[in-house]
Amino acid sequence: MLVVAQSELAYTLGHLGRLREALAHLDRQRRLYDPVLHERYAALNALDPFIAGRCQAGRLLWLLGYPDRALAAVDGAVRMARDLRVPSGLGFALVYAAYVHQMRREPDRVRERTEEALALATEHGLADVMGWSAIWRGWAVAVETAGRDGIDAIRQGLAAQRAFGSEIVRPHALALLAEACRLGGRLDEARAAVDEAAAQAARTGDRYYEPEVHRLRGKLLLAASADAVAEAEAGVRTAIDLARAMDARSLELRATLSLARILTGRGERAAAQIAIDAVYKRFEEGFTTADLREAEARRRE
Repeated sequence: MLVVAQSELAYTLGHLGRLREALAHLDRQRRLYDPVLHERYAALNALDPFIAGRCQAGRLLWLLGYPDRALAAVDGAVRMARDLRVPSGLGFALVYAAYVHQMRREPDRVRERTEEALALATEHGLADVMGWSAIWRGWAVAVETAGRDGIDAIRQGLAAQRAFGSEIVRPHALALLAEACRLGGRLDEARAAVDEAAAQAARTGDRYYEPEVHRLRGKLLLAASADAVAEAEAGVRTAIDLARAMDARSLELRATLSLARILTGRGERAAAQIAIDAVYKRFEEGFTTADLREAEARRRE
């Protein structure tokens, strides 16, 4: 029961934005876990608690600024789930792998993981896996098609999520909808999605992706009007402050890149580079990921 409790507490703390605390509970779970001792629990509950823990660790590690360790955690969970041959466990692991690839901005890998998850969900009637996969895959398609496709799939996934009684991760999913709508030039829909995401985070306390919601709001303000620079900058700075408060280094970097674009646009190139450097130099890994490649390029401008 302690193994399960550590995972559940980590899940709750992680969604509240208490990332380091959450990861500490998963480290305790890892020390307690015995695959032989806990095999029966996995068989009875259709999800091995260690798989659940490794999946959660993937999300937390990315947020905290460890993109490569995040990927290793979810890839390990997928391998373990394949070995156990429990469809619901494998579906869960594949969804989380897609989750991490989405945060790493890798749409091709998101599609690969979600297409396998959708096939599995269809074969075994896994409604939750189908709903989550539709959201992540919809984002990937929207990115690859500049918003021409994928938006309806995200909306369908959100509806399915609510239909099976879940509100968890909704601010993140709504942020993906906002991004997809922005890419497709549907700015009113994008703003509505961002507003709903912010309200959902405030209502439920599901705040780990809240910095990205504020960053997107700033980006949408700029897309709507060149005169909204001050308001957009305020939103981006709020995103940075929220990310710092959670120690969400990856989200802090992304918001800082948005701030740097604003600063550069008004001729403050040196200030933009200083801001990026301050975050970039705290990373130890993940230098091939999209955000860090962009940061490195902007540092050299």
